Amino acid sequence: MNPSAPTTRPQIGGRRIVDTSRLIWQGESNAAASAAHLVYELLVGIWGPGLVEAAFDLGVFGVMSDGPKASDETAARLGLNPRATAVLLDGLASYGLLTTVDGSPQLYAVADAVAGVLQPGAPFSLAGKIRYDRRLAWRVLLARRA
Repeated sequence: MNPSAPTTRPQIGGRRIVDTSRLIWQGESNAAASAAHLVYELLVGIWGPGLVEAAFDLGVFGVMSDGPKASDETAARLGLNPRATAVLLDGLASYGLLTTVDGSPQLYAVADAVAGVLQPGAPFSLAGKIRYDRRLAWRVLLARRA
């Protein structure tokens, strides 16, 4: 770990988004390169909520609740574009919300650690929060346009 790097870093699935220990600092000071990567992590940090909300709105977590699915099966069950669904599932897997089954890059399952959080009706479900935030955001947006 770089001693001049900021100590607070965004994490995904228990790991930092950018592993600065693997970077080659070509001509830049460690502090400048580390700061650039910190800002980059903040910029891409907005992708996670978009992935979760899109998957929730489209019903991905519900479809996957009864077991692993291939992206094309998920797309067919939800009436979605197969390529877009594959991109969405890959994004969710990169954030640790889905896992690939038996090392197959084609078969996805909801990660055990988050399954109860993403399923409506589960004891620790955040489904209500996602729906509430969506309604609140639209009310604010529409009020500003009026």
